[in-house]
Amino acid sequence: MLLLDIAVAYVTDENFGTLVLNSKTLVLVDFYAPWCGPCKNVHSKMVELANDYAGAVKFFKLNVDNNQLTPSKYEILHIPTVLFFKNGEQRDTHTLVGNVPKATFIKSIKQNLWDGKKEKKNHLWLSHQASSVKFGCNAFWNNHLWFSIKKKW
Repeated sequence: MLLLDIAVAYVTDENFGTLVLNSKTLVLVDFYAPWCGPCKNVHSKMVELANDYAGAVKFFKLNVDNNQLTPSKYEILHIPTVLFFKNGEQRDTHTLVGNVPKATFIKSIKQNLWDGKKEKKNHLWLSHQASSVKFGCNAFWNNHLWFSIKKKW
C-alpha cells in the first residue's frame, strides 16, 4: 500500500487558526521538532492514520522550534505531543505525549469521532493520560497528571 506523506500537512503559528480552529472536522496536531527521534516515529504513525481516516480527520504537524506561540498557548512541555481539536476547540480529554502505540491513536480518534457520554470520555481521559505517562514522560509530568486527575474528578 502506498502511503502519501502529503496527508500530514504543516501548520504554523500564522495559519493555525485558519487550518485547525476553523475546521469542522476532527483535527490532530503533532507538536514536534526535526531533531527529535520519537517525533519521527509519531510522524510515520500519523501518515498511516491520515491515509486510513482521509476525509474524516485532518492531520497537521507544527515545528516547535520555528513556531513558539502556539505551543506556548497550549502549554506543550514535551515533544512529541499530539493534541485533538474539534469544531475549533481543544479536546482536553485526549492528549498524547511521547511515542504512543498506533492503537492508542486509533482509540482516541474513534472516541473523538463519536461524541459519547461524558462518563465514557472521563474514563478514556484517564486511560490515555496514563498511557502517555507510561511512554517516557518525566516526573514533572507524572505530578502534573495526578493534579489534573484530581482536578477533573
